[in-house]
Amino acid sequence: MKLFYKYLIYRLYHFSNKKNAAETPLNNVVLTLFIVHSIQLLTLFCICLKIWPALDFILEFNKIVFYSLAILFMGLHYFVFYDRNKIAEYNKLFESEIAEQKRRLTSLVLLYLIGSIIAFFVTVVFLFEIL
Repeated sequence: MKLFYKYLIYRLYHFSNKKNAAETPLNNVVLTLFIVHSIQLLTLFCICLKIWPALDFILEFNKIVFYSLAILFMGLHYFVFYDRNKIAEYNKLFESEIAEQKRRLTSLVLLYLIGSIIAFFVTVVFLFEIL
């Protein structure tokens, strides 16, 4: 799993690095991971809310608390994922990948990113019987 996450960061960096900008690709990687992880947390929260309805008091947070937690979570992502040396290490690790491996692993990365978003909406529909 750790190797897949390294590849995920590597591939997201290369998706964002089309214009060879200095800071933008790494910022895009952190932002993308923040969004995906936030959606995954919301999915888990929806499941927990359905299992333990007493957790609904969490929904009563005001906007200041919610935004503060979001900023803290985003800051944590920058602290964990924003490292140029790791990107250089990942480039060395995956630069010799063959075309078939690149195609297969890139499809897994896209499945992870898109699947996380789809899983959230499917979970909400099934758990809360929206449709």
